[in-house]
Amino acid sequence: MQIKMLKTSIGSSTVLGNMTMDYVEGETYTMSQDWQKGVANTFIQQGWAEEINKTEKKVVAPTEIKRARNEDGTLKADDPTTKDVNEAWEGGEAPKKTTKKTK
Repeated sequence: MQIKMLKTSIGSSTVLGNMTMDYVEGETYTMSQDWQKGVANTFIQQGWAEEINKTEKKVVAPTEIKRARNEDGTLKADDPTTKDVNEAWEGGEAPKKTTKKTK
């Protein structure tokens, strides 16, 4: 976890908490150990720091449109009571219908 200080603050500089240091406004600090993450979270909660380079987990939709299947391998059916989701297809959306052009 990395934090950027928004306000100069004093915090623990050792795992035992027996020494302190100034965390300077505008500086970034890498907080990798559990005790450091505790200090960082305190600073963030107080509004004295913000987390930077935060990685968020994103849900990725399937790229290939495939039919959804039950546990036994049979094709799932769409539930007509849910208008906005099509359970018969992975990702909840049926593929768009295409028409063939005739000459």
